[in-house]
Amino acid sequence: MVADPQKIYDAGHYVALENEAAEKSELFNGQIYAMAGATPTHVRISGNVYHAIRTQLRGKPCEPFNSDLRVRVDETGAFVYPDVTVACPPLTFAEDDANALTNPVVVIEVLSPSTEANDRGAKWGHYQHLASLRDYVLVAQNQKRVEHYERLDDGSWRYSVAENDGAASLSSIECVLNLDEVYERVEFSDTTQMT
Repeated sequence: MVADPQKIYDAGHYVALENEAAEKSELFNGQIYAMAGATPTHVRISGNVYHAIRTQLRGKPCEPFNSDLRVRVDETGAFVYPDVTVACPPLTFAEDDANALTNPVVVIEVLSPSTEANDRGAKWGHYQHLASLRDYVLVAQNQKRVEHYERLDDGSWRYSVAENDGAASLSSIECVLNLDEVYERVEFSDTTQMT
């Protein structure tokens, strides 16, 4: 949902509104978009991903954050709330927003019918401008499937898919997303389970 399609918001106005808002919103191309509430399945999956990464990073310098941490893409001006973000020291925050991380190493989005096109398209386009980003992960809700974009040394992206009982390896943080853990307690109906 757009706050006011006729108005173009700058970063300062967005941050001031967001810091006073009861609910989260994101800023893309000067437009503010309210974020809808998540389904129990979405929350369960993002929690499982966060827990799996947090457990593997215990005692190591990098740390995961849940969907309450704002990320700023300086080059495009976007402000977003990924489902799970991982950052490594030194963490840097936006000059105009001390609550917005600017150097995530890993960004993970749990796909929803209302957000999937944006997560695969415009949002992914913004994320690619983050020089620190090494792994972009898309996690399906309707099947055991994790898509992984890994930035290579030459700046290109390698795409891979893990399904069913597989796993996705995030070499930048030396973590593995085992799909059995990612989808723990998630039940698929016969109509949504795809192979």
